Amino acid sequence: VEIFNFHRFDNLKQSVRKVDPTRKPHELRGLTTLTLMFSAVAGDVSALHRHYLQGVDMSTSDYDGRTALHLAAAEGHLQAVIFLLETCKVHPSPKDRWGHTPESEASRFGHKAVLEHLKKYTMKHSPDEEVTTVTESTIPDEKPIESE
Repeated sequence: VEIFNFHRFDNLKQSVRKVDPTRKPHELRGLTTLTLMFSAVAGDVSALHRHYLQGVDMSTSDYDGRTALHLAAAEGHLQAVIFLLETCKVHPSPKDRWGHTPESEASRFGHKAVLEHLKKYTMKHSPDEEVTTVTESTIPDEKPIESE
């Protein structure tokens, strides 16, 4: 009962760490990606925040290589774009299968505020600078122990 999700309402509250034994791991990954993408399309920052807190890789992509940032930019959801870039630290210019970036999507669909924010963020964080994702952990370098 503490590990598995058997009750129909278990998934609604306080059961993030529970496992649904009826779902296979690839189904869970697909469902997570799908709900992440829908949250981005809708501009639902609260849902994006829940995904982030659950440890979801916010830079994950769909079958076309489109990320949540691509979709939020294409739909003109500035607050979602800001959240993904500044809180989740997703890469600002991933390319999808057609070579489109979130910046090109915002430009193509005429979302000037989103385009401006993406340009400023990209300028501030040069492409050479490594942008971390949610799933990466940063461990400080330890000094090697010297043996005598």
